[in-house]
Amino acid sequence: MRKVTCILLALLCALAPLAADDITITPDVPVTEKGFSFDPAAPYLPPVSGFAEHMEAGGAVYSVYVPEDHAPWSPGVIILVPDGTTSVDFALGETGRAWMQAADDYGFALGFVESAEGGWNTTGDSTGRDDVKAVEDVYTQMRSKSMTLELPFTMDKSRVFLVGYEEGGAMALAVAAGSASTFAAVAAIDQEGVDASYISALGETYCFPFPGDGMRCKDEVALVNNTLAIPVWFINSYDEGAYEYYRGINSADRWSRNDWASVCSNTTNSVETVWRTEGTDVGPAVIWTQFLSLFTRPMGEAGGHLDYAMDFSQRENGRGYVFTEEEVRGLIRRYITYVPESYDPETPAPLVMVCHGYTATMYALAEESRWADVAEENGIIVVFPQGYPVPGFFGGGNIPAPCWEYTSAIGEYEMADDASFLAHVIDQTKANYNIDDSRIFGTGHSNGCMMMLSLASARPELFTAIAPIGAALPGLVEALPDGGNMPLSLYYGQYDSAVDTEGLVSCKEYWTRINGLEGVQPVSRQDEDGLFTTESYLTEDGIPLVEFTEVTDSAHSYFPAESWRIWNEFFIHWSEVDGVLYYDGMPL
Repeated sequence: MRKVTCILLALLCALAPLAADDITITPDVPVTEKGFSFDPAAPYLPPVSGFAEHMEAGGAVYSVYVPEDHAPWSPGVIILVPDGTTSVDFALGETGRAWMQAADDYGFALGFVESAEGGWNTTGDSTGRDDVKAVEDVYTQMRSKSMTLELPFTMDKSRVFLVGYEEGGAMALAVAAGSASTFAAVAAIDQEGVDASYISALGETYCFPFPGDGMRCKDEVALVNNTLAIPVWFINSYDEGAYEYYRGINSADRWSRNDWASVCSNTTNSVETVWRTEGTDVGPAVIWTQFLSLFTRPMGEAGGHLDYAMDFSQRENGRGYVFTEEEVRGLIRRYITYVPESYDPETPAPLVMVCHGYTATMYALAEESRWADVAEENGIIVVFPQGYPVPGFFGGGNIPAPCWEYTSAIGEYEMADDASFLAHVIDQTKANYNIDDSRIFGTGHSNGCMMMLSLASARPELFTAIAPIGAALPGLVEALPDGGNMPLSLYYGQYDSAVDTEGLVSCKEYWTRINGLEGVQPVSRQDEDGLFTTESYLTEDGIPLVEFTEVTDSAHSYFPAESWRIWNEFFIHWSEVDGVLYYDGMPL
């Protein structure tokens, strides 16, 4: 009995420091063994949270921290720790705990990466570990939702940031130079051992143009790292050569100062910026709130479009983003509605519904697509519904993540009746705003594209026309009711991992057939110097009823130029009154 008591006391002593600081150490086994939590009363909380001590990707050892209230598809910060320090020791030390507190306060996840035994390879020594690739491997695995990991979570591919301390700071500057498209911003604190010539050499190499899409097409696209801008903050020390390199790729030529740093920014595009701070104590909360959180790099065209992160608040006059959470058919559902300043309650406004992809969120696609900009210019109401985190969807290999059960359009679903939910969102939006019933449109990305294709075929009364992106599926019915039509404009990237030749062929066959265009030969055109190649299937009157557009040098993504084109080239032409479709006022 005394021996058992001693063992229990020893265990309690070992666990006490962690419990006292409210850090939950997750068991060092895959989720497939330890399971996950899913609470229908709080479905948007992470299935697994806490601190994972020892993870490995491509030979790199790292630790992960996920806050208890980490929302789906939230940002991630990858921290490169100093030489001779393990990821666990750094994370559980004073600075690491400050980062975990900031993660709790501001809702992002953390990865702490340690060097190889000989330290970070900041010079690119061929006999040492390729640390640019090592950090890329960690990034790729952190984005995995696989239950084979100890602590998987969903991470916003557009808002991943790189931070380094001491030798890790020098390595962060090198990694960013050699993998510029992967990160939205970088901070190097007390950096030591920078090799400016190595940074410059890395800048001449190719980066992965679409790192969020499986590290594909590097040699095909041949995108040079130093052609991409990336915001950098040098804190407490800096190497002149490294500083000038980053000032150069950001085309920074305008000097100013804020409360924390000397700032050099691009005169015509201030998001391209380099900060420098010396002799000031800058902690994680400041690094996050004053710098990292400002930026985003959504992937669309090669290298992404670096931009400022969006403000999702509702304005005092009721315009901006309006958040709604309510119970629909027994489940807690969410959506945001963008109400532009140009909205006139006395004038019926078109409505566009935008459905995000698998594991993403309504916020993510709103930021990536920038439909708000289109809405402001055209007086459109835009609604972004949130998918439900259905456990076991898409084969069950991942933790529960937001998705659309597109078969629900015909009444087959595992948990979330998404067809009924989306119809409810349209009805509620019509009740809250003056919506033009003749112009209700649908778009979406990836799994949201699948949902839109399915819903528009099974419930065509909901939409006037659809223009989804990033999937190629037939609809769910053999024919539209009463021989009707559903105008379709579908976009996909040249390197889209979710669209293959076979699927595209079957998709074209289905949508031309149900629209009465079977056997019609498409008319091809190219726009914007060949960026968009469109096949249009025309009616006898020359109306482009069905279109398929391939986007050159693009992958599995949705970006602002597509939103503008979808509205100006397609949606704007269509209306439907009493079941009759009109194209520029002419009945179909």
